[in-house]
Amino acid sequence: MTSAEKVEQAKLREEYIEGYRRSVRHHIEGIKIVDEEGNDVTPEKLRQVQREKGLHGRSLDDPNS
Repeated sequence: MTSAEKVEQAKLREEYIEGYRRSVRHHIEGIKIVDEEGNDVTPEKLRQVQREKGLHGRSLDDPNS
C-alpha cells in the first residue's frame, strides 16, 4: 500500500468510526428505562440529554419528566 493510500485509509477509518459513534449515541439517547413496576429509572444524565432534545415527552420546563 502506498503512503497516499495509507493516508486515505486512515481518513476513511476515522469517518467510519465517527459515523458509528454518532449512530450508537443516537440509539442510546432514544432509550427509556423502566423497572418491573413501570417506573421510569432512566439515569439523570440521559434524562437531561432527552430533555434538551425533546425526546420521550421530556420537556425543559419539567425536570421530573
